[in-house]
Amino acid sequence: MQIVKPTTLQEALELLEKNQEGEIFAGGSDIIVSLLEKKPNFLIDITHISSLQQIQQQKGQLFLGALTTINTLLENPLIQNYTPLLYEASQNFASHQVRNLATIGGNITNNSPVADLIAPLLVLNTQVVLSQKNKQRTIPLQELIQQYKTLQLHQEILTTFIVPFQNGFHYYRKVGMRQKLSIAKVALALYKTDTHTFVSANGVNKFVQRLSHVETLLNQKNFTKKQLQEAIVLDTNPHSKKEYKRRVLFNMLGDALSLW
Repeated sequence: MQIVKPTTLQEALELLEKNQEGEIFAGGSDIIVSLLEKKPNFLIDITHISSLQQIQQQKGQLFLGALTTINTLLENPLIQNYTPLLYEASQNFASHQVRNLATIGGNITNNSPVADLIAPLLVLNTQVVLSQKNKQRTIPLQELIQQYKTLQLHQEILTTFIVPFQNGFHYYRKVGMRQKLSIAKVALALYKTDTHTFVSANGVNKFVQRLSHVETLLNQKNFTKKQLQEAIVLDTNPHSKKEYKRRVLFNMLGDALSLW
């Protein structure tokens, strides 16, 4: 296995173009585990590209470099002030040691059905910047994630997350085997503005996605508990423990509704 360590984004993009089977990684908290099963021939370690480690604000949006670590998110006041939902989800992310390594880009591109930050970023209507050697494009995060462990990347590197300032009620809850340092069994991210309610959840589908039927229902003035249960069934297909996970999600939504 060959590992290369570019120090600029352009260098990394050129390496990816020349080695199309190469895999990108940064902190490595996920890929190190996967190496036990799959050993790629060519790894591009982008950990030291400083341009992808910045957090900036501009015109009501935060621009988060993909190499921003989870602890950096927690330490930066812009996150707490302008995207408190993302801040709260980051507080529930693994251990302090893992948060020092794990990056926001790595958590999303690993595309696990229980990745902690996908659901909050989805409901905050995040966009992502995808770069190639000579061009880049910006798309909604939900367009990037459309299948289990598969991303709509075409020899591209995810470089930036564009997150609008949060302006409304949010709810976040994560349930696992224990209170801390736990992988989610179910986690709910909900964001309510003056005009719309956005909902996403971990652990209830093959990949994290918005819950469209639940959203439609919550954006109506009146609905019954039975209608909410039916919407949850339409929006979820857990790999295991379906009834349990749907019941947990129903209870979480009830808790959220009682608070707004």
